[in-house]
Amino acid sequence: MLVASKHEDTAMLTDEQIRAFIEDGFVAVRGAVPRTLASRCRDELWMATCCVPKDPIT
Repeated sequence: MLVASKHEDTAMLTDEQIRAFIEDGFVAVRGAVPRTLASRCRDELWMATCCVPKDPIT
């Protein structure tokens, strides 16, 4: 079963991804966001939360 889409060129989730979402509450969609953008967002989150990436206490 694939998730229906009104956009033919839109990638759809596989049965395995749907099952994982139902069981785990999330699904990883590799390549959905460019790596450079994801890195910038990660850096922003670290700064906004005043946490230090290599310090597990934070």
